[in-house]
Amino acid sequence: MTPLIVQAKGGLGNQLFQFAFALWFKKLESRSIYFDISILLSLPSHQGFALRDLFPQFTFNLTNGNTFRIPHICINFDPIPSWYHPCICQFQDPVYAKGYFQNAQYLHSTLGFIRDNLNSSTPQRRMTQLCESPRICLHLRRGDYLSGNNVNVHGTITLSSILHQAMILVDSYRLSGLEPEVCLYSDQALNPADAATISKHSLTDVKINSSNSYLDDFFGVGDAEHVICTNSTFGYWAGLLSSRAQTIWIPSVWMKSNLVRSQDLLCDRVRVYNAEFCLT
Repeated sequence: MTPLIVQAKGGLGNQLFQFAFALWFKKLESRSIYFDISILLSLPSHQGFALRDLFPQFTFNLTNGNTFRIPHICINFDPIPSWYHPCICQFQDPVYAKGYFQNAQYLHSTLGFIRDNLNSSTPQRRMTQLCESPRICLHLRRGDYLSGNNVNVHGTITLSSILHQAMILVDSYRLSGLEPEVCLYSDQALNPADAATISKHSLTDVKINSSNSYLDDFFGVGDAEHVICTNSTFGYWAGLLSSRAQTIWIPSVWMKSNLVRSQDLLCDRVRVYNAEFCLT
């Protein structure tokens, strides 16, 4: 079977998009799928090849780039991370694909398969926790978005933006006599200014969550009726793969550079909220 080799890079959210692209390609044209993990091995960042942790019973064919020396066609999606075009499946030769594939078009025919395999392979982590009250989870992405070129390429969504959307949902529940639980997950510790911002939004009972396990955080974010994320593929996928989430809210502008637009990511239960970028 003619191979498709996908370059694996980034964290869990990015790798899930790469996985969806590979499955989409395979559905259109039967191919064996390989993931080139050479970047993850040479530049350790995030969690390594995180797909293997999320789908422990799924068999992934891995290569480090040097062991797969065959003539192939290389397709580079990196300049346009959201690029989508079905014509790429017309190649008969082995294909090496580089990119982030952040486009919902790759998810329409693959999301169900990914969700089903997640549920069957990780039963102890299934997002079915029962609560007496509705739950709203917020995911705040900062990390390396605050430094270097990422400041201009990605940008950082303000904490106020996700809190404002949370208040809209909280108020709608309160009209029905319900008081939802609000939980905040962040990849960085909150500072006193963050605490003041939370208080301004009348959300004094926000539960701040963090753990030493990125998988626990991933499933924790998704364990809610509503997931509100900043421009984070981690939070986006936590909501998409949740069996509990009714809506997944993403910012009106996904990347400061507009290389990926929020419209590119609309699917399933995904909605858009008005968001602003931090000034620094």
